[in-house]
Amino acid sequence: LWYTAPTATVSSTTAPTIDTNVTTKTVVTHYVAVVNAQGCESTRVPITLTIDDTTNPSLSVPPALVVDCKSATRTATIDAWLAQATASDTCQGVVTPTNDYTPPADPCAAGTTTVTFTAKDKFGNTVTKTSVITNLSVIANGDTNTTTINGGTGAPNVIDVLSNDKVNGKTPTVSTVSLTVTNPATPKQSGANVPTLDKTTGKVTVPPSTPAGTYTIVYQICATLSGTTACDSAIVTVTVSASQIEANPDTGNVPNGANGGTVSSVLSNDKLNGVPPTQGTVTITWNVPSGWTGNPDGTITVPAGTRSGTYTATYTICEKANPGNCASSVVTVTVGAPPIVANPDTGNVPN
Repeated sequence: LWYTAPTATVSSTTAPTIDTNVTTKTVVTHYVAVVNAQGCESTRVPITLTIDDTTNPSLSVPPALVVDCKSATRTATIDAWLAQATASDTCQGVVTPTNDYTPPADPCAAGTTTVTFTAKDKFGNTVTKTSVITNLSVIANGDTNTTTINGGTGAPNVIDVLSNDKVNGKTPTVSTVSLTVTNPATPKQSGANVPTLDKTTGKVTVPPSTPAGTYTIVYQICATLSGTTACDSAIVTVTVSASQIEANPDTGNVPNGANGGTVSSVLSNDKLNGVPPTQGTVTITWNVPSGWTGNPDGTITVPAGTRSGTYTATYTICEKANPGNCASSVVTVTVGAPPIVANPDTGNVPN
């Protein structure tokens, strides 16, 4: 028989059920006696049970997580990651773990966040473990050349597009990010040169004979960390100026107008970016006296039978890369008279 006290008068033939749903160490004593066949009861013997839990729960936390700081699914991904933590207790069974994660105000500036998970059973036995969330931040910033580039001569490496970009707060290199050009510069005329971005170096180059104007190049950088890839795009703006062009006055001489002749090229003392232009770099238009011919190479053809005297012609040179970039000047041509000789003569009148 079972009794709840040594002197209790009410007994039970069923062993008592011990309530283990307690939060502190608990001692429960019941008393048991044996009744023989004659109905005689033995001395009651105390049975003492101690309910106590001194073992920490077991806790499993998710592995480190990398998320794109700008991803639209970032919050959902982190919530699912936090929910992967599990805990159990040998006495209690399932234990619900907690964590101290607080969403950052600016995920792209958060870097790495350490999250502490805690499992605590009803007796207060506590275990903690940590894991980390890395917010992968890829930021591409726009670029503009600070010095205007002369399109005639061009220039290498005018902009390093990666110099002001950031990957987790650090300046990337072509070895730490993948760089692609998503929209190259548009030529001002069909087939004309344009600034280019070399994805193997991150540098923008303006080739010689690039027409003047403002060009834009759109590029993208991507970084991958632990299987997670994040990307960002930016615009490079490149301003290109026309070449310096200068047409200077010229003089020419054709010794004999009767024979005609050719006046040497007016381009020899003109300048395009400080050097004489050529038929390959400029076009030339003429206003010459009637019957004369102004040639593409800068020479003038004076026809035979031209009266002696001083003549003027005007011309305009325009840069081929920038047809609107022009300069004009004048040519003064002196045409000489043919030599004339009067020789002595004899005559005879017979009668």
